[in-house]
Amino acid sequence: MNEITILAGLFLRRTLFRARALGLVIGVLGLDIAIALAWRAESDLAGAELLGRVTNELVIGFVLPFVALFYGVAVVRDEVEGGTLPYLLTRPIPRHVIYGSRLGAALGAVLAIVVGLTAVHAVILGAAPTGDQLTRLMVALVLGCLAYGGLFSALGAIFKRPFLIGLFALLMVDAPLSRLPMVARHITIRANLANIAGLSEEPEGLAQLMDSTVDVGSSYMIILAVLVVALVAGFWAFERREFHGEEQA
Repeated sequence: MNEITILAGLFLRRTLFRARALGLVIGVLGLDIAIALAWRAESDLAGAELLGRVTNELVIGFVLPFVALFYGVAVVRDEVEGGTLPYLLTRPIPRHVIYGSRLGAALGAVLAIVVGLTAVHAVILGAAPTGDQLTRLMVALVLGCLAYGGLFSALGAIFKRPFLIGLFALLMVDAPLSRLPMVARHITIRANLANIAGLSEEPEGLAQLMDSTVDVGSSYMIILAVLVVALVAGFWAFERREFHGEEQA
């Protein structure tokens, strides 16, 4: 337990509290809040309905995946770039403990950011979900942190250019496919998180004629499957890969 605490704390100090990381997070959150304020001023929606739209578009669709990408790939990348990972691996600490401790710290940081931001949105918009809505939203945020964070940390353990691969996956796969007016959009993490949170948009026009939804239980199974595969792949790759301090992107 002491090793886990030390490794997690080391990750937070070297990654979360670095000037570059803080600048990125502050910039992303500032942009998010500015957009939320603009929507409040211009939108005809109000209360919980507007909060749902902001959560779906800004938190699940923007802040969560991109912050998870940054901290997820840093689980392995930061130590490789700093040339300290080969030294760390020589210590009498099992590799799975090193990876798991850093991953846990990264997931905790991402969850704290998105939950805190959602609370800020509720204050800005003067509305907050209650009861079942709140439960579904929190479950979706937790699962989103686990799925995205686990996926991007696995990319960092497997590839030499994990950030570029993850960015491509978000911009060219997850974001565009999640907006398809058909059931195929549920191959993406984002669409399933919106379904779990009860924030899926109602189809319009011809899209109403398509079978464009899946049940919430299926979305849970898809997200859990992504998480399990990502965790297995990440731990497996970290256990077996040779690290020599090569630079990653």
